[in-house]
Amino acid sequence: MVPFGCLVAAVCSLALAHGNGWLGGIAGAAAAAAAADTPRAGERNDDDMQGRKQLTVASLTTAWTNRMANANKAATFQLGAEVFLAQPTRYLPNTGGVKPVVAVLAHAASVLPNLSSVVDALALHTPDVRTVSILAPEHGFRGVAPAGEGGKGGIDPSTGLPVRSIYRKTGKALVDEATRDGASVVVVDLQDVGCRFYTYVWTLYDLLVAFAEARHRTGDTSLRVVVLDRPNPLGGVAVQGPVTVEPRLSSLVGRKSIALRHGMTVGEVARYFVGEFVGDAAGVPPSALDGMLTVVPMNAYRRSASFNDLGLPFVPPSPNMPNALTALIYPGMGLFEGVANATEGRGTTLPFVQVGAPWAGRDLAERAATLAGTTSYARFRLSFFAPVADRCAGVSCAGVHVYPDTSSLPLGMLDPSFDPIRIALALLASFMTTADPASSFGWRFDGIGVATGGGIAWVDRLLGTSRIREALDRDPSSVASLPRLWSAERDAFLGVRARYLLY
Repeated sequence: MVPFGCLVAAVCSLALAHGNGWLGGIAGAAAAAAAADTPRAGERNDDDMQGRKQLTVASLTTAWTNRMANANKAATFQLGAEVFLAQPTRYLPNTGGVKPVVAVLAHAASVLPNLSSVVDALALHTPDVRTVSILAPEHGFRGVAPAGEGGKGGIDPSTGLPVRSIYRKTGKALVDEATRDGASVVVVDLQDVGCRFYTYVWTLYDLLVAFAEARHRTGDTSLRVVVLDRPNPLGGVAVQGPVTVEPRLSSLVGRKSIALRHGMTVGEVARYFVGEFVGDAAGVPPSALDGMLTVVPMNAYRRSASFNDLGLPFVPPSPNMPNALTALIYPGMGLFEGVANATEGRGTTLPFVQVGAPWAGRDLAERAATLAGTTSYARFRLSFFAPVADRCAGVSCAGVHVYPDTSSLPLGMLDPSFDPIRIALALLASFMTTADPASSFGWRFDGIGVATGGGIAWVDRLLGTSRIREALDRDPSSVASLPRLWSAERDAFLGVRARYLLY
């Protein structure tokens, strides 16, 4: 039998041969322990051999534990903002010893893991950078403006910086607003929710297009965008829903063709935009985009990780996105904005998780369960409520409260088998077939209400296509077959998307 000490010594030889690999990290401790196991000439060690084996194993275990603790420390998750704030000048253009001048595009959820403001950290505690203004997307910098509004400007009381809304601004007007206070670099820290019709990524898109055009027109290559990456609360594995955005339906809820649930971080989306769309949209050659975008990646991010897995608090990025559950179901339930005389749950404690209408039938939950099928990984409860604000305010509604039931799935609600878009389409079909009277159901056209003709259905803008609404109008019971309408384009999108992933 090979002596235990010899066996360990052999392992140590392999470890030392690996240099600074993980084996090399424990070689010293293991070699010392192995030496104690080697019997000297004429020495009996039968009585204490077991104890020495235990000592050797303990030494190996301690060395391994210390090594792994150091490795885990090195692989601690960090937001892009944390990486940037630790060494900001690494990611900003060289200004020859002069402090870089930046504006920051941010909102209420632009916080560090300790819940302190990224804007405060950048403006007040980063002496190597001069921050001169705050740019605000939809809902404003503090997140108090309602849907469709950008909030008012003014002076931020925490930093003393001017706040300027760039929501709905494009082209030269956007560049002028971003650079008004002398900045040539915009640092972007926006928490997205991984859904195409959530507007923050399209404000970023408009900024990229505007800067590309201005760089080409003026020759000013100092105009740059630095994106501080953040996790996608829907994860980075599942990609679901239609991809194509028909040109006539292009808007701030979807300017270009990406999957409805795209499975990318905001930094990856920015890379996708620059690689696929920005040059053509700005009418500039590829050279005009050189060096324009920098993405500061997260450290130790996993695509399958939830906010809870990463130890991150979920801060509402908009007034009706109160928690991670709402974000996870929003890519589907947000489609209820497209139903006239109905509510997507705004003005209640369950926006987008509970939907209803004054005219809805009382068999909604039962019909929704039937149409969604047994593999929807969701349960449905008939609910009654009266929103205190927004659509149907003060009016009693019947509706459905959706309960995801994903405990059996490997990734829970982040698992590709859980599809909020299919669930919502089944719910829409149930509303279409349970209206009392049936004529009460109608689509909302351009935000005006039930159309008598003309206009564009809002649900078409949200979906990027009219094909899905038209199929539902023909036969609501065919809802289970609707994913066939986008399966091919989704597969093609996955191939293109892969070129821009960072993790």
